[in-house]
Amino acid sequence: MHRKRVQEKYYSYEQILNKAMKYCARYESSEWQVLNKMMQWGSLPIDRERIIKILKEQRFVDDVRFAEAFVKDKLKFKGWGKKKIQAHLQAKGVSKSIILSALNNLDDIEYVQKAMDLAKRKLELLKKEKDASTKKAKLFRYLLQKGFGAELAYQCLEQLTALKNER
Repeated sequence: MHRKRVQEKYYSYEQILNKAMKYCARYESSEWQVLNKMMQWGSLPIDRERIIKILKEQRFVDDVRFAEAFVKDKLKFKGWGKKKIQAHLQAKGVSKSIILSALNNLDDIEYVQKAMDLAKRKLELLKKEKDASTKKAKLFRYLLQKGFGAELAYQCLEQLTALKNER
């Protein structure tokens, strides 16, 4: 049986504010993440509201900036598609309008190119697969799992098939 860890140390308002500022300076975070962190530190609800207001005024917390950075990082470094990025941002408490705005700022050409690059890399790993339809199905599922839409995944499959037929 797991027991919830009991907060043993209590922090004052000033201490929580300083911890929150240090946390935000170290990590780009959403408002929701900072609120959760302050709850873990044992802060009072009224203090959390005041601290969030200060953090927003001093631009330590900005959900728009966080969402834009998150979208760029996850596409570039993790190869995530829009659907997976959207799901993770929603889980981090970012509003839908901010998420959609950040996703709309993505360069469409770069986005499609990332999907194609991932598809080519996965295709190399599937060389040993003999059956072409099984290979296509695995590649299609892979792109969907990465968060790319079915239409884009299908386009990637078609382009890779066309490239293979030209050779």
